[in-house]
Parts: sequence; C-alpha cells; structure tokens
Amino acid sequence: MIKLTERHLEKLAIITELPLEKVTEFDTMGLFDSARAVELLIKYDWKLLKRQQKKYTAHQRIMAIANEYNITEHRVKQAIYTKRVMGYFCKKCGMPITKVEHSRNRGLCEKCTIESIKIQ
Repeated sequence: MIKLTERHLEKLAIITELPLEKVTEFDTMGLFDSARAVELLIKYDWKLLKRQQKKYTAHQRIMAIANEYNITEHRVKQAIYTKRVMGYFCKKCGMPITKVEHSRNRGLCEKCTIESIKIQ
C-alpha cells in the first residue's frame, strides 16, 4: 500500500473534479482504493509528461513515474496500457454515478440534483 502525499491528493482532486478537502477527508477515512488511486495518478502523470516533455523517451518517462511512486516499471506499464472504463463521481458528495447521470445532471448524482431543486 502506498501512502498518498499532499501533492498526490491535489492531483486526485484535479482528476476526480472534487474539492481538495473532500479528497483529503476520504483519504483520512480510508475510503480510497490506494491501488486504483495510484493507477489514476500514473495515467495523469503519463499524459502530462507526454505533452510537456517530448524530448524524453517513453522508457525514461516510465522510469520517472516508477521512481515518483516507488513502484516497478511493470506496474507503470500496466497502468498506462491497460484499458479501463473510468468511473464518474458526484461533484457534490463524491458518490459513484453512471456516465448517463454525469452528463444528464451536470456531474451530480440523483440525490444531489433533487436537493438542488428549489420549489417556491
């Protein structure tokens, strides 16, 4: 299990589109699957490095990411090249939602959407 640093939590907040406070709270409560979180961070870093630093080879970028998270080269390659369906999460409460809910309710779950309706 990898201990997520403050910098890693900031990246997770960007990836999940949740406030940093919520991400930190979820991490403190132990609600994150650390393996999945690291996988998301690896993919995020890979895309950033690929766009920003084209002067490095793929192997160099993979090794840099492996050093960052103190994991093996194989695990980095597995995270980068394995296709997985990305889940969606409610922007307000952080609960998992479907792709349909995400697009229909502008990133909110049904419960949060219902709570946001104002009846006069």
